[in-house]
Amino acid sequence: MKMRNTFNDRRGQTVIETLFMLIILLAIFLLIAEVARAWHLKNSLNNAARVGARFAVVQTDLEENDPDVVQTVRDTLGRPDAEVFVNIIDLNSSGGDPDAGDMVMVTVRDCFIPVVRWELGFISDDPALECDSAGMFLTSITSMRYEI
Repeated sequence: MKMRNTFNDRRGQTVIETLFMLIILLAIFLLIAEVARAWHLKNSLNNAARVGARFAVVQTDLEENDPDVVQTVRDTLGRPDAEVFVNIIDLNSSGGDPDAGDMVMVTVRDCFIPVVRWELGFISDDPALECDSAGMFLTSITSMRYEI
C-alpha cells in the first residue's frame, strides 16, 4: 500500500488564499467607507458653522447662543441634535451689544458613530448607543467680524 505525501498535496490552496485576500479587501473597503463618512460629516460641520457665522454677523440683535443662529446651523446641517454655541468676543471692550468689528464665533459639535465597531468586530446600526462609548465627537469652529 502506497502512502500519500500530504505535504505536497496542494488541493484547496487557492481557495484558502482567495478567502484570506477577500477578508483583507473587505476590511480595507470598510475602513475607506468609514473614513469617507467621517470626512463628509466634518465637511458638513464646517459648512454649517460657516453659514451660522455669516447669518450671525448681520443680525441686529445678536446675543450669546442666539436661538435663530442655532436653528439656522441645525437646519443647514440637517441634524437637530447637534450642539451649537455662538460666542461674541468683544474687541472694543464696550460691553453690552456687539459693535462693528467684534468677533462672532460659531462652534458646531456632533457625534460620529461608525457603522463598523472595529473593537467589537460586528456591524451595528443602533442609534441609541452613546457617543462617548461608541463614537467620537467632531467639532468645527468658524469666526467672523460683526458687521452691524
